[in-house]
Amino acid sequence: MHAGVADSRMWDPLIPWLQGHEPVSYDLRGFGQTDDADEPWHHVDDLLGLIGEQPAVLIGASMGGRVALEASLLRPDLVRGLVLLAPGLTDWEWSAESEAYGAEEERLLAAGDLDGATALNVRFWVVGAGREPDVVPRDVIALVTAMQRRAFAVQLALDFEEEPRVTDLVARIFEIRAPTLVAVGEHDIPEMRAMARWTADTIPGAQYTVIPGSAHLPSLEAPERTGRQVARFLKAIA
Repeated sequence: MHAGVADSRMWDPLIPWLQGHEPVSYDLRGFGQTDDADEPWHHVDDLLGLIGEQPAVLIGASMGGRVALEASLLRPDLVRGLVLLAPGLTDWEWSAESEAYGAEEERLLAAGDLDGATALNVRFWVVGAGREPDVVPRDVIALVTAMQRRAFAVQLALDFEEEPRVTDLVARIFEIRAPTLVAVGEHDIPEMRAMARWTADTIPGAQYTVIPGSAHLPSLEAPERTGRQVARFLKAIA
């Protein structure tokens, strides 16, 4: 499950590292090519419908990590393992800087400035903390810009937003027993780094790693480093 600033294309660079497995990636509703929704929905319900009764290892980034965590709490019998890249937690306390970013995004979207809102998100999430834009590969900037711009266009056409089914992840995350790998980019924003560290410390037996040379989307910025970690984890829990 992809991050909220992306769609399923963010996983393409990891596919070579998943040989021997059957990876399935898809656009969550409101992203990419999945633009149909005529009533409120929950991403985790869509995920569980996709899995059926076949247990799987769930790989989720940011918002997608939140969806994977929800599934682990709602149907632990279906989750063989978790790979969480900068997982999002719905009930985390955000900094004043992040609150200001959110307010500016809302202002731009309310004004119909999708390009401005997209550029804001690219600076905040893709450039990340303590870096200048010119250090990020241009193809990564271009791809995330296209994915985020598309998501805004789709979401503004809908009359409602997705809501999580599990709203108390922080209180319940210790219940998860699936083997878990938590990773975060070294240049991600402070809250995401803190959430990743806390998640790894709280899920029993979870592994934790920092991906050098990346901000919020290590699968795009550092696919070899990320892929190596994921492949090693999958081999260990096979």
